[in-house]
Amino acid sequence: MKLKLIMFDVLIKNAVIIDGTGDPMYKADLGIRDDRIEEIGYLADEKGEEELDAFGFMVCPGFIDVNNQSDTRWRIFSDPRLESLVCQGITTIIGGNCGSSLAPLASSEAIYSIQKWGNVNQINVGWQTVGEFLKFLERQGLAVNFATLTGHGTLRRGLMKDATKIISQEELNKMKRLLEKSLKEGSLGMSAGLIYTHERKTTISELEELMRIIKKYQGVYTTHIRNERENFLEPLEETIALTEKIEA
Repeated sequence: MKLKLIMFDVLIKNAVIIDGTGDPMYKADLGIRDDRIEEIGYLADEKGEEELDAFGFMVCPGFIDVNNQSDTRWRIFSDPRLESLVCQGITTIIGGNCGSSLAPLASSEAIYSIQKWGNVNQINVGWQTVGEFLKFLERQGLAVNFATLTGHGTLRRGLMKDATKIISQEELNKMKRLLEKSLKEGSLGMSAGLIYTHERKTTISELEELMRIIKKYQGVYTTHIRNERENFLEPLEETIALTEKIEA
């Protein structure tokens, strides 16, 4: 008896493919082996261990949710399968937004930067640095890819506790070292929430020094500007002027 050769682990047939390059959509089959796309084209004569008929459906790269709150709302721990995201085609999420991240935790006070989204008294963490946090998540087995920004509010709370004041140079130097270490360990950059209580006293000079470190590591900077309602053009112009000053 002649055995049937299985070429692909998964063979998707009759799909409309949008490949993300900007080219027009097109009809094709898609063969997957070892969790990687091996071939796209006319594969009607090929076989797969699992075959799917995608007639009437589109196949495209997974979406990236760049402003996700599944970390600060603790969903990555309470529901690591994140089915609501996967069912939308989201395969990568970026956490650490709005000035709050789950690392680095310079002190026990740092975790309070996320209290606007969850009850921090019910949280038990097993990490301090960004590197430790990312390794912890690897063991968690998330259904999606995860990356994080470093929260400016988390840095401030970790160093300044509950104080809402202009930062001292000594505190800023510590913050810069924390940010640089986080970037080295995999953080994508820094997010700020200048509209929130513990970041409202942030000065332009504080942001400038931090953004120069972000630029050094080719990171990104995202922000809730100081005012998103009345006179919102002024804080928007502040952000633009700051990025132009450091040529970000």
